[in-house]
Amino acid sequence: MSSIFRRNKNKTILILDIGSASIGAALILISKNACPYIFYMMREDMPPQKKLDLNSYIQIMAQTLRSTLDAARRRAETARKNAAGGKYGEVPRTPDVVLAVLASPWYVAETRKLTVGQDTPFMFTESILNKSIEEEIRRFTMEEFQKYEKISKDVEIIETNPMQIRLNGYNVPAPFGKKTKMAEIFFHTSFTSKRILDKIRQEIESAFNTHKVEFHTFILHAYTFIRDFIAVKGEEFTFIDISGDVTDISIAENDILKRTITFPVGKNYCVRELSSVLGTDTEETLSLFSLYRAQKLSTEERGKMDAALKRVKEHWLAALHDAVSRGPEPSSFPSKIFVAADSVFADWFIEVVQEEEFHQYQNAGRSFDVIPFNAFWIKEFCKPPVTREKNNPSPPAKDSDAAVRQKGAPEEPLLLSGTPLEDDPLLAVEAIFANKMFDFESTHAHEDKQLAFKNGY
Repeated sequence: MSSIFRRNKNKTILILDIGSASIGAALILISKNACPYIFYMMREDMPPQKKLDLNSYIQIMAQTLRSTLDAARRRAETARKNAAGGKYGEVPRTPDVVLAVLASPWYVAETRKLTVGQDTPFMFTESILNKSIEEEIRRFTMEEFQKYEKISKDVEIIETNPMQIRLNGYNVPAPFGKKTKMAEIFFHTSFTSKRILDKIRQEIESAFNTHKVEFHTFILHAYTFIRDFIAVKGEEFTFIDISGDVTDISIAENDILKRTITFPVGKNYCVRELSSVLGTDTEETLSLFSLYRAQKLSTEERGKMDAALKRVKEHWLAALHDAVSRGPEPSSFPSKIFVAADSVFADWFIEVVQEEEFHQYQNAGRSFDVIPFNAFWIKEFCKPPVTREKNNPSPPAKDSDAAVRQKGAPEEPLLLSGTPLEDDPLLAVEAIFANKMFDFESTHAHEDKQLAFKNGY
């Protein structure tokens, strides 16, 4: 965990959500023993492109990032004026730290397993953990990066997060200091081209004159949020992100982010394909699609839209099947599915996942429970701890008796305040993750680091 979070004081953090089709920014204040406050959220779309090589894509991302940072700087100045003398104190011209959160296709991630064993019992320590992961990363970078042709020449590791440790076959949340003959270490690692990260650093440093930049990946944030706030402890789930130019399908099993399947057919492909079939530009296409969903098109227009959407659905399902078939593992998904998509397309994508063609990926005897990943969930679960029964994991209605607070739990504020969460639920999730990091570092900085496993790091 980075040392930039380890000082016990208020922090202003600029969060950048760098996706395949847009870049979001949020300025938040994190204080000890208080919920994070969001001063503002904003998002800029990347110019739509029919076909891009990597160099052009990086340039377009950098241009959009530069525009986003310019707008963020202006919004920060407004926040400074509004916050002057207020209860949140002064808003600095330069944030204490910038968290750049990458989504696909800007990184590659894998969850890896390594085994450490001896004939006689040995004490499992933090040193053994770190050394084992370092050796695996070194081997991995030397032997396997060549399969990622586009980034293999200048790879930089983004994150390396231990997810689970098993001693003699048993999951042990606090493993340090325990004896074992065999330790199995599951860790999630992500990496990308150093050229991409350097380009992002350059734009941030130019805009805010800061070198305090930390990189993360959105999938780890989303997984942590669902695991901690939505899923029942130990529950398996699938997370589908169709919000940009690509689709990510991530599978969580046994409290491990096991696998992510990525293919280059996302929401933007749908818009481009609909525009091509209908002969309309992007704005007209989105307007017609909204009218279609509201059942306000003529019979002729509805027929054209039905045919275009059938073509889009078939292409998306074919791309999914191709990506799954190239993977090393069985092609079934956990039955609880969370879908993150642009609000305009979310309901339609959920219907696609619920249709018969998608059922080939079900586990035997288990039907899919498909849930939109949106601001409703964030608002419902960013509250004081609640107990959810395994047979009733869905969010209770407001003030329902089903929402049983843990005995003696105090009334606390929401985990987020300030800008409405509906403005950008993905940025809200990233703000919650930043708060979780800060809270862990400031609360446990001098305690045994094995607490990290209890908190999911």
